[in-house]
Amino acid sequence: MSMREKLFERKLKAFFHDSPDKPFILLTGENHEMRAHEICEKLGIVYEDSKGSDIVASSMERYYLPKNASKNKELQVVFQNEPEFVHPLSGKKYRSFLNIQKDVFKKAVDDATRELLQKNFNNNFEKFVYIWRYLNEYLKKYTPIEYRKYWDIVPADTRFPNHTIFEHLKVTSSMNADLYNKINLNNMTLFIFTIGPVQEYIAQARKTQDLYWGSYILSYLTWVAIEKVIEVYGPDSIIFPDLMEQPLCDFWIEKLFNDEKTDVGDLKTPSIPNRFFAILPTKDIQEIRSLNLEKVVRDEFIKIGDYVINSLLICDDIQKEIFKNQLKDFLDVYWVALPLENGNADKADWKVQIDMIRNYFADDEIEEIEKLLQFVENNGEYKPNIGNIYGLLYSFMEKMIGARKAIRNFSQYEEEGRKCSICGERNVIVYRCTNDEDRNIKKGRESHKIKILRKQSAIIKKSDDKGIPYKYISQGEGLCGICLEKRASELYFKSIIGDNNVEWNFPSTAEIALLDIINNPDDKLKSMICDYIDMVKSCGINFDYELLYEENLNEAYFKKYNFPSDKLPELKKLLKCIDDRINNLKLNKKKYYAIIKFDGDDMGKWLSGEKAPDMLDMYHSKIQNNLPDDFKQIIKNKRRLMTPDVHSSISKALKNYSVKYVRKIVEESGAGKVIYSGGDDVLAIVNLNSLIDVMIRLRAAFSGHLNVENGIKPDFTIDTGFIDYKDRIDILMGYEVTASMGVAIAHYKEDLRNVVESVNQAEECGKMVDGKNAFSIKLILHSGENYIATAKWNYNDISDREGTIGILKNILSFFANEKVSTSFVEKLKDSLDKLNLGDLPHGIFDSEVRRNIIRSLNKNLNSNEKEKIVNDLHNLLSLLYKEVDYDDFIGLLFILTFINRGGEK
Repeated sequence: MSMREKLFERKLKAFFHDSPDKPFILLTGENHEMRAHEICEKLGIVYEDSKGSDIVASSMERYYLPKNASKNKELQVVFQNEPEFVHPLSGKKYRSFLNIQKDVFKKAVDDATRELLQKNFNNNFEKFVYIWRYLNEYLKKYTPIEYRKYWDIVPADTRFPNHTIFEHLKVTSSMNADLYNKINLNNMTLFIFTIGPVQEYIAQARKTQDLYWGSYILSYLTWVAIEKVIEVYGPDSIIFPDLMEQPLCDFWIEKLFNDEKTDVGDLKTPSIPNRFFAILPTKDIQEIRSLNLEKVVRDEFIKIGDYVINSLLICDDIQKEIFKNQLKDFLDVYWVALPLENGNADKADWKVQIDMIRNYFADDEIEEIEKLLQFVENNGEYKPNIGNIYGLLYSFMEKMIGARKAIRNFSQYEEEGRKCSICGERNVIVYRCTNDEDRNIKKGRESHKIKILRKQSAIIKKSDDKGIPYKYISQGEGLCGICLEKRASELYFKSIIGDNNVEWNFPSTAEIALLDIINNPDDKLKSMICDYIDMVKSCGINFDYELLYEENLNEAYFKKYNFPSDKLPELKKLLKCIDDRINNLKLNKKKYYAIIKFDGDDMGKWLSGEKAPDMLDMYHSKIQNNLPDDFKQIIKNKRRLMTPDVHSSISKALKNYSVKYVRKIVEESGAGKVIYSGGDDVLAIVNLNSLIDVMIRLRAAFSGHLNVENGIKPDFTIDTGFIDYKDRIDILMGYEVTASMGVAIAHYKEDLRNVVESVNQAEECGKMVDGKNAFSIKLILHSGENYIATAKWNYNDISDREGTIGILKNILSFFANEKVSTSFVEKLKDSLDKLNLGDLPHGIFDSEVRRNIIRSLNKNLNSNEKEKIVNDLHNLLSLLYKEVDYDDFIGLLFILTFINRGGEK
């Protein structure tokens, strides 16, 4: 048997050291070890208790109990009698279980096992991967609908029900440890891998497709490294990100089991972050180094570029060499590894390990951990081991990767010449001439720019060259190899994941600005737009929604793209009919759109355990109540320790958010398009009509502040972090987790680089708010004026279920319903700017608000309606002004009225 086969044989044994139904049968008179033995026998797996791996994994997961606790009924929990699950990040408890019957779940395990037996696997690797991926689905298949969702929160340890049995089985199989003479022998390594540059690479964009494909490539390259790791060590070795139901991982599994119909999710949305954390079942650094992950990633990056350039261009050897040099030195790839220490007869492994890293932490930080673990060693039911300092080791790993990234890789490769139109950093590889340049070249009058491009061996294409589509390079645009690869990478991904899984036509800024028009249900309008698009295409024109704006139906625009200008009169006539229909429907053909950048706050602190809830909250309620006082005193006010299972829970919550909710909120609602959704980071482009709703839904879904009875509705009064459906329970990040958001609103013709810079600036403004949990909106007017306003998502005095956004939506409704003129804001600002509000009584503000509301009321309202509107709007404005400063108050109102108008008039 090969070493790989032995590894996965061991993993199978470790994975089934407990039966999935263990929590249901524990303490009910059945022997859970015999049950695990029975399941293993049915699956053709030799049962082993995997003592070493299970002990380390359990120590990583469980908390502390006094000696002989396992014999004390007051410190035991029978799950079917007292079912409870604790949210691992908030400490909130889920108790909405139906009457739990263990036989229901035992039968599901038996039926699932029976079906798994019918599968034919070529080796232990395939068997392990299949069971890792599909066991939960098989169990749900054979569980009655009313009980099915409980598999999502069935606890591994009923006394500490804050992680599931599946997370425990996964972590145990990822471990590689043996117990010899009561000494832990650890044969595993903690591993972090990351690639970049991220922000600069993504932000260097002139078109929305540049933003999207830059994000996609980085996400995919991280997956390529992960794929290499899991082919050698298995998918259980990846702790972060969560691979279960990740579309790229499911696509890999579909190829592995080519006779299976895996329900691969949305491959079009990049959802893998640019880093991963793993537990590798070896301490051999040379073995880890031999994975050649850096080379694997760099080679794939070059492979994408080669495919693109060979598909679009004919290059000589010099041009190919320049192209390859640009690609090979671009990526920053870093990894660090920490082999875990063993114990000996004199010192436990956790003590040996702490001594190795002690100098990298503050003395009081180490002393607190040592004091706690020494108390547990002397008084606890289970002796501590290296698993109990997992959080400390993870923090050490973060210090290591930070230090490694500080030592930047150096390249001596430099270029002199004409720079890329997108990044402005590297030399142009390919350039498309303008019409004027073509005419001058034909007359033998080359410009200085063209001469420089020829000197640097750039490929110069004619303005009307059909060999390279305009979507990849426009007239007067010159691209380096990296930016060309990014813009045209769809060609490569088509070849590896198929046409249907590739985003061929990522919407332009104009299309996003017009989404509410394009998606309007009016059949006549839809038909007219379709006819117009068909007419444009029949002229040999590559349609862009910019052509729905009359300002682009002109000689200059058509000349720029070599379009037949003789069709202009006919197109203008049809567009006039479309505009008339839009006006009849009382719609607004907006020219502005928004980019949203969302980011979880303090995620590093959450992952290191600094933001964790109290340890005592992690115990079952019964255990909490019955713990001896001396134990309670020791763990009182101490934060829950970080464990692989908690990492796995965070990873799963972020995966749930990014894969299950973000696309539904942004795309399925018709609001816009997701550029990137990788855990706590989201980048999306949305229509102005949907902006405010998308903002609050993204924020609420992140922490689980949702009511999903009828769609996805934000509700800050729901704070459990559990999203309860009929057949599943999604665990999201929980109410304690906060997030910041930046929004940039811009004209569809605004330079996209400026818009991306603005959304980054807006996000930073949100991050600068004390305590964070804020959003900031920047409005970039085509006239050159800018407005920016910042607020927290919620304040103590705001009772609206949607927090501050709910207040803004209510204010906006007065303008949208034309009860109050949008000129109200300018009138209010003019009157307030004349006052020094800081030196005047609050009553002055109130009277000015009332006076200006009255001045701006719709004159067709009756006196009762007017009085109610004045009171209601005044109350909303007073509440908002109480929470934000004056500049933000006025800025928010200006942005609201702008959104209501749909743009500048």
